[in-house]
Amino acid sequence: MKQNVNDANAVWEAFLARWPLERLYSLTLEEYSRVKGEKAEADSFTYWIDTKTDGLGSIGRGSSFKFGIYHRSDNEEKIQAKGRIYGDEYGWRERYGKTPVEAFKKVHDEVVKVAKAARAGQLDVVEDALLAPAFKWKIAFLYQDRKNPTIVPIFKIEVLRALADEKDKKYPDLYLRLLQERDNEDLVSYGQKLWRKALGERLKTEDALMFLKERFSLIKEPVQYMAGFKTEAGRQLGLVLRGATVSIFMEPGNWDALAPGASVRESYAKNQPRISSLKANAPKLWVEFPAQKIDVPSMAVLSLLCDAYDSDASDMGISEEQTMSEMKASAVNSYPSPNKILYGPPGTGKTYSTAKLAVEICDGHADMAREDLMARYEELRRDGRVCFVTFHQSYGYEDFVEGLRPELRDGQVSYRVRPGVFREICDAARLNTLIKPGLSGKPLKDRAVYKMSLGVAGTTEGQEVFQECIEKGYVLLGWGENVDFSECGTDEAIRKKITDDRPDIDRPESQARYIRVFKSELQIGDIIVVSQGNRSFRAIGEVTGNYEFLEAPVAGSFHQMRPVRWLAVLDANRAVDEIYDRNFVQSSLYRLDEDGLKLHVLDELLRRHKSVAQPYVLVVDEINRANLSKVFGELITLLEPDKREGSPNCLTVKLPYSGDEFRVPANLYVVGTMNTADRSIALLDTALRRRFEFEELQPDYAALSSERVEGVVDLRALLRAMNERIEYLYDRDHTIGHAYFVTVKTLADLERVFRRKVIPLLQEYFYEDWSKVRLVLNDEGEFITSNTEVPKGLERLADGHDVKPRYGVKAEAFSADAYLNIYQ
Repeated sequence: MKQNVNDANAVWEAFLARWPLERLYSLTLEEYSRVKGEKAEADSFTYWIDTKTDGLGSIGRGSSFKFGIYHRSDNEEKIQAKGRIYGDEYGWRERYGKTPVEAFKKVHDEVVKVAKAARAGQLDVVEDALLAPAFKWKIAFLYQDRKNPTIVPIFKIEVLRALADEKDKKYPDLYLRLLQERDNEDLVSYGQKLWRKALGERLKTEDALMFLKERFSLIKEPVQYMAGFKTEAGRQLGLVLRGATVSIFMEPGNWDALAPGASVRESYAKNQPRISSLKANAPKLWVEFPAQKIDVPSMAVLSLLCDAYDSDASDMGISEEQTMSEMKASAVNSYPSPNKILYGPPGTGKTYSTAKLAVEICDGHADMAREDLMARYEELRRDGRVCFVTFHQSYGYEDFVEGLRPELRDGQVSYRVRPGVFREICDAARLNTLIKPGLSGKPLKDRAVYKMSLGVAGTTEGQEVFQECIEKGYVLLGWGENVDFSECGTDEAIRKKITDDRPDIDRPESQARYIRVFKSELQIGDIIVVSQGNRSFRAIGEVTGNYEFLEAPVAGSFHQMRPVRWLAVLDANRAVDEIYDRNFVQSSLYRLDEDGLKLHVLDELLRRHKSVAQPYVLVVDEINRANLSKVFGELITLLEPDKREGSPNCLTVKLPYSGDEFRVPANLYVVGTMNTADRSIALLDTALRRRFEFEELQPDYAALSSERVEGVVDLRALLRAMNERIEYLYDRDHTIGHAYFVTVKTLADLERVFRRKVIPLLQEYFYEDWSKVRLVLNDEGEFITSNTEVPKGLERLADGHDVKPRYGVKAEAFSADAYLNIYQ
């Protein structure tokens, strides 16, 4: 549900414009669920509900049977089972009818009924509708009366129950309960807040067991340590019943990406030992099969994980490739933005919100007491994973990125390049090696290790060749160009093939030698180290197949191919001396000298598993007070997610002082704060605005106690009344935040806040225009005194002239009636 609130509301408007309620009456089956070839028709009703409006709440990526009836993307014959019917063109639930026409009529009637009931606020009718729960409640959400909402954008009952702390309530009661806490907050924004809370709610094993029992079929009665389940698609999963963290065994997959918040604790290859109780409870995850053990922190994450695991791509109405692509895209959208600015008036909790966001980014959740959260924030700051800096008018590039600093040594002044705060945290955050599951089979000492260049280092073509090889799982050689050497068994045959087919090729003897090594000498199981220049390497692979000729490679003239399994793909180049005691030589392909190889280092590198880079957070307070073009310089472009390290469009710049090449790591998050009373967001540097996501923090009246101070003053009504007047007299950027009042318990506390915070702030806002200050306070002398008496000795100056009033804050204690007069 991670989408800009304004963008999400715009999508809602677009949906209602495309599918208004009255349009549903004439909805056809083809419009309801239509597929053209292998691509889902982006304008069908179900595609809008499931995908286009995903930012308004997800209904999960499970089987397309959730729509009642769907258009199949394949004609593969399926066994009719479990209440499902597969026709040549459509699949549908048996309960809706025996034919597609009959089934759609029933589904269509239910869809119209749900939409009409939602618009009228009749949630009991929606509850009784014969459609899949998440699907019908998503429809109800979209068609509800937006001025009087009754549904929040969360459609999984287990998540709603966790949020409401109600285990047996139904949807209508849960929505009513959650909306009681909404106050006047935008519905989408409130839904996102609830979802973030759901992600942070710690999952208990007994709740996970109850959820899985309701969702899937038990394979057998649970034993002491394990409960095994089976999905409709036949996949098995095993819930570990003992342990501090909820853990689930599953088939291998990209589950941590498809269910953000889940983490792969361990991956098991076939025949690798694992917990013995799997054998009886989830036999398809026992040692005869590969498996993964996934840690699940919250009910919201468990729901996402099960949606992904329960999906059957052939039942999704779209191709498996597209399904996985969209699911990954949706998962990526659930992560916090790498560049974010929290902006709002004073006292809206920006500082606390940055601390909470930093903890959430680093730990995956921040659902804890304020004191515990701030303690965790300080711990992360001491560990170097969170860095805090405040911008000001004289802050510059040399402070932020790098600059020359004088040093006095032996009475002599010298200048050294010193990294700034941004470069320091980038260096700390930079991703380590991304290692895929390591070597299996024979030990490294029994394999030959080759150095190979993939294209010319530092060129566009070289990068294209490297990228193609990494994505496709092979290495390419440019020698021999478009000549196919598949039938050539000797050096002489290779040379003859070159001269016969391409007499224009230079140095045929030299090219023949490289091709012989690539085609014949290089054995399956040998290791290839991909160089980047002569002093570093950037990838390591294991040869897995024999020579092949590519007719039409993506990378131009590189036709000679050997399949490889990439064991290590580096986000930052590693020095060659880590694994080899000399520099590489400028040769496309050759075997490394065994005496120079540091086999123990290379072996340790290749036998590691993929390491997860820890997130790092740079908090920039008052980001709008500095000259941002001056501070960021050329690095402003590198902040974009697709320009960061590891992305296909990664950019590198050469820093002006040190001359070092520099990239921004993907695991660095930049969080800024901006006080709108100092400077409007409209005045912010345009280049920065394009690269940051903005989240507005307005006064949160619900954060204040609903109990009256000493039984008299309603803080919520008091603050709301003042802010309405400020917005009318000035603007919404200068309203007063709730944070000033959160600690108020007594009338004495309230007076202290008014004397030291509120009234001085109003003086500053209105440039000593006391008449406006009094209007905001609805003051009749209870707070502000006005004196028109002429001081002794100045009578002649005042004679015949208007006397200028002199204002001041009342010295006596403010009365309770004074506060009541502000809002009554």
